[in-house]
Order: sequence, then structure tokens, then C-alpha cells
Amino acid sequence: TAANWSSSSIPTSSIILSIPTGLSNYPTIATGTSAVSKTIAMASGTSLIASGTATLSGDITYTRGGLGTDWHLVSTPVVGEDLADVISNCTLATGTGSNVGLAIYNNSTPAWEYCVNSSTGAMSSGSAYSVKLSSGDLLFTGTMPEADVSAVTSAGSTSWNLIGNPYPSYIAINSSANSTNFIGENTSNLESSYVSIYVWDASTSQYAVINQASDACYLSPGQGFFVNVNSGVSSLAITESMQSHQSSETFYRSGSTSPTIKLLATKGDLTKTTTIKYFETASTGLDIGYDAGLFTG
Repeated sequence: TAANWSSSSIPTSSIILSIPTGLSNYPTIATGTSAVSKTIAMASGTSLIASGTATLSGDITYTRGGLGTDWHLVSTPVVGEDLADVISNCTLATGTGSNVGLAIYNNSTPAWEYCVNSSTGAMSSGSAYSVKLSSGDLLFTGTMPEADVSAVTSAGSTSWNLIGNPYPSYIAINSSANSTNFIGENTSNLESSYVSIYVWDASTSQYAVINQASDACYLSPGQGFFVNVNSGVSSLAITESMQSHQSSETFYRSGSTSPTIKLLATKGDLTKTTTIKYFETASTGLDIGYDAGLFTG
């Protein structure tokens, strides 16, 4: 559709395309369409959806900005990215010896396993990592995800697994966001006291709990999170139908609220919180998908 393009004409496959921030609409490739592009440069918080059987030939470079120099949980929103590419193309923090600010969560130990300057290996769709930059932005380059994703999990010694959003678009986490959502699709695969996702909030140095009791949550492209899986569960479903466009990048997007009490406990400079919400359908027992245990990974 020519009018959708800044040039008012449909670009050819030799053109490098840019998707900037601040748009009121973001592109969806209609189902059945085969699109071709030389390169698509996507700014942080932007989104692109390949609907149904749509395909896209050509590379995408997605910029994940606004991370500063804190630790964050991230995932690749493209297919075919490699640890070596991220290490060479981004300015990661440095640590002991040749360690860099890119780590894999090993739930058998459990511990963070830090990458070094020479680390290699594919960053599979649905997997996630801990990242700390010394400056600049995080860059991911690969091809468009065009199918449902099964994020690989294992019981390990703790049942906690670090996974993430595999699409260059937002995904619905709970039913307040969309009837097809991550928690709803995976309730039976998550441990009953932890039917939630746990997202690291660098501003408070705590894991934020998001579940069916939370306001509407659309998780940003490139966002990683922890889950606690049942024994024997080898993967969790992250499907194309969970995708949506959102107008701005946020940690998670709030919708309507329920009657809420927030409790805080403070010791010195350390503050911990828990939130109590009221629903007519809630009980005094365990309400699966609404009550959430503390992150212990």
C-alpha cells in the first residue's frame, strides 16, 4: 500500500527499510504474502508481524535500547543470531578475566554462566540471557520469525527457566491483554504456585510478578523472563497469535486496575513488596494463575 510508506511508493527489494519509533501504526505482513527486503532496521520498541502464512526474505536488525548499564533479561527477536555476533557488535561490560556482560542461566547448578570474548553458539528462539552493557544499545540481526515457537525448558534442580519473547512484536502475557496469552496457553505446564512470569526490574532490583491478577501486560520485543515449570515439561508455547502492536515501548503496559493493597517491608536500603488484589471470584486457597510464589531461582 503506497500511502503507508514515507516515499508514498512501494519500495523495491533492494531498498534498506527503516521502522522508526513514535508511529501510530506499525506494519503487519498479511497472511499469504511473500515480502522481500534487503534489510529492515527496527528501532527499539517498534514492531513487525508476519501474520499467518506470511513470509519475509531478508535480514532484520533490531535495536534494543534504553538498557543503560544495569543488568537486564533479554531474548533475541530474530532467527539465526549468534552469541559471537552480539559480543562483537555490542559494547558489553567486562568482568573477571575475559568474562563479558552476557550470561546464560544454568538451572542445574543453579548459577549464571558468563560468556567470554571468544564465546560462540546459536541464540535459539525463545531462549533468554542476562546482559549488561557498558555503553550503547543491544543489537540483534537475523531473519523474521514466521512460526509458533516452543521455548525449551528443563526441570534442572530448581525448575526455574529463563525464556523470552521470540518476536519483533509485543506478546500478550495475560487474559487482560488478549484471550490468547502466554499464561493461559501454558497454565498446565507451570508449577501451580508459580503460574506467572517473573521479569527483572532494574529500577527496583526485584523480580516483578506478572500473572492473571496483573493489569493487561504486553511484553516488549527482546524481553526475557523467568518461569517455573512442572517436572517433565520440555517446552512452553509462544505462539504467533499472541502478537500485537503497541504504540510505545514499556517494561509492561498497564490496563485497568482492581482494588489493591501494596505492602512494603524495609530494612536499611532494602525494600521488598507484595501486592494483594481483590476479585469476586477469588478464594482463600491457592488461586492458580492469580496467586504467585516468590522467585527463588
